Amino acid sequence: MPDAPGPERPSATTPPVDEQALPRLPARAPSAASDAAPPRTAGPRTYRPESERAALVHRRANPWWHRMLRLIVLTVILGGLLTGGYFAVDALADYLDRDKLPAPGVDSAEVLSASYRVRSGPDVGGLVGDITVDHVSGTFRFLGAADADLAGLEIVGDAASHLALRRDGGAWELGWSDARAERLIALRTYLDVVDTDDVLTTTWRDGYVSIDNREKGVAIAGLDDTTMYTIEFDAARYAADHPFQWNEWVATVLPLPAAVDDTLLSVWVDGDGVIRGFDNAGAELRWERITYSGDTVPIEFPVG
Repeated sequence: MPDAPGPERPSATTPPVDEQALPRLPARAPSAASDAAPPRTAGPRTYRPESERAALVHRRANPWWHRMLRLIVLTVILGGLLTGGYFAVDALADYLDRDKLPAPGVDSAEVLSASYRVRSGPDVGGLVGDITVDHVSGTFRFLGAADADLAGLEIVGDAASHLALRRDGGAWELGWSDARAERLIALRTYLDVVDTDDVLTTTWRDGYVSIDNREKGVAIAGLDDTTMYTIEFDAARYAADHPFQWNEWVATVLPLPAAVDDTLLSVWVDGDGVIRGFDNAGAELRWERITYSGDTVPIEFPVG
């Protein structure tokens, strides 16, 4: 059966439309910018490596003045830590050494002649004044202190323990009839003590001494940087256990009485290991080594 006729469908092809012809323009001359610009290539684009880009970003984020400022701050902090560490270590060393005796085996400076300020006994009836000793020849010169009963007295001693004296610059006399003459001659021997090895012998260190106090930066004999040791000596036990060493020690180091139980001795030691001060209340002996020399300077005996 034939299809019923319907409305007409448009043709599948559209008839051409007459387009109006466009006017033709003349060709443009190439501009200078287009001449200067390099032609684009169709090749692949190149990128910076990741490390190079990271370094560039870091430099932009951390300019030189930022880095310099951080370096200055770090230097200040490090300097403060080092300074604080130095003082902390020094304080710790002092704390740990507070109970230590002077070390044995002292390498001290040589003392062949020296001048001293001495006080042996009371102002009246004792030896108070200045004494110069040549430790090689055994000669010495003593001048009484102006505020003691020996004021104006000058005494010279020779190696044979002869004494010559004069008063207020007068004529020299041979001999000194005072009871202190023997103490003055013995004083020359006690002043031969140079360092702590002379005081703290090996036998003393074998359980007979202990440190009572230790202090740095103590002023004495014109110095302000000595180390003071206050040492306790168990004299009675030492004398009983080692009588020979005891007798030698009291004859050359400290004239203690035989009945003493224990005693405290203070010594001041300079940076060269030389004892600059010596003080013991039990023996009433105190001296300060004002100056010393490694040269021998004999003192001429004025009589004979």
